[in-house]
Amino acid sequence: MGRFVYQTFDPDLLELPNDLDFEEEGISEDYGSYREYEAYLPDKLVALRPLSEDAATACAEATEAIERAMAAAAASPAADACAELLLANEAVSTTQAEDYAVSCASMLEYAACRRLDPNLAYREAETAALDAMEALRDFALDASGRITLPDLCAANAIFSRTSSRADDCGQLRERPVFIGKDLFDAEYVAPPADELDELMDDLVAHIGGRVTNPVAQAAIAQVQLVTIHPFEDGNGRTSRAISQRLLQEAGIAHGMLPPITAAMLSGGHDYVGAIHSFVNGDGPSDPSTFAMLFARSCRQAAERVDALRVITERFLASRIDRAGDASALAMRVTAEFAKLPILTEALVSERVGVDVHDALEELADLGVVVKRQARFSPVHVYVAEEMLDALERSQR
Repeated sequence: MGRFVYQTFDPDLLELPNDLDFEEEGISEDYGSYREYEAYLPDKLVALRPLSEDAATACAEATEAIERAMAAAAASPAADACAELLLANEAVSTTQAEDYAVSCASMLEYAACRRLDPNLAYREAETAALDAMEALRDFALDASGRITLPDLCAANAIFSRTSSRADDCGQLRERPVFIGKDLFDAEYVAPPADELDELMDDLVAHIGGRVTNPVAQAAIAQVQLVTIHPFEDGNGRTSRAISQRLLQEAGIAHGMLPPITAAMLSGGHDYVGAIHSFVNGDGPSDPSTFAMLFARSCRQAAERVDALRVITERFLASRIDRAGDASALAMRVTAEFAKLPILTEALVSERVGVDVHDALEELADLGVVVKRQARFSPVHVYVAEEMLDALERSQR
């Protein structure tokens, strides 16, 4: 394992005013004076224990499962739709993991309404999920070259836009961060800020190395970044984006994001316990428990991709045929709802390039979409309920 090191807290780091009433502000008076605390200094990745035989086997099997499911989705006539749906899934799931109350339905509906009304009332959870979608599209789906520290910082800045500490994100932190009640009574205090350059250089070297098992590499990178906690906020989302990016770099995800975070959140896995096992061991840190959890989540994610692909193919190929004859424009519009199950008339027209009012009414009459009042704006939205249900089931 790594080791614990004693540090002295500097109250100037918080930039507290001299006349601050600690009791009134709900701040511990301990923060007003120099005081010792214990921080964790993780092992370098070159010093980790090798994966156990069971973990290595699980990661190898998960790599094959992801490769098979994603290749089938990429070769499908529903490939474009699957790619968009899986991006939305991961954006919402990684945001939910940070305790934001958001769903795929609320994010997509808010996004559609916001395109019509830039002055729409601000919703933090939905905005955080949309920011996650942007960061994942720009970073996790980019397999153009080796990941650099500036790449990670740029992704973290986008993930953390809704944070109260957003101005300090997108760069390595200069202050201690912790999980728990406070710095002096914390469950975990991340490494001291003056250790971050060296630790991040080691991590970047790891994620740039050639490996035979991409799932194992992704798992180790994710748990190490969470352990380092190099940013003021958004560390969890950034760590999950790294693992997704590494699967792209390995060529096994085929330009799509397997719903690994959704599987982790809903698959009965002890995510926090697996991280603790990485930190709290004897001897060199052992990534096997977290790698096993990550591998199981990957296999479950592969199953969810298969299910989503089948439903999307059926929606595109069979729904109109079952409902009756439809115009060519209505068929084109249906393809847009396979990608984004909640849209406004204006947004569909923008995506298709022509007025779609009659086509939408036609699809509503056929039962392909449902027209209803939006929750966030005095406009109507059209919902492909079959696709929305499939998307939300891929998270459960």
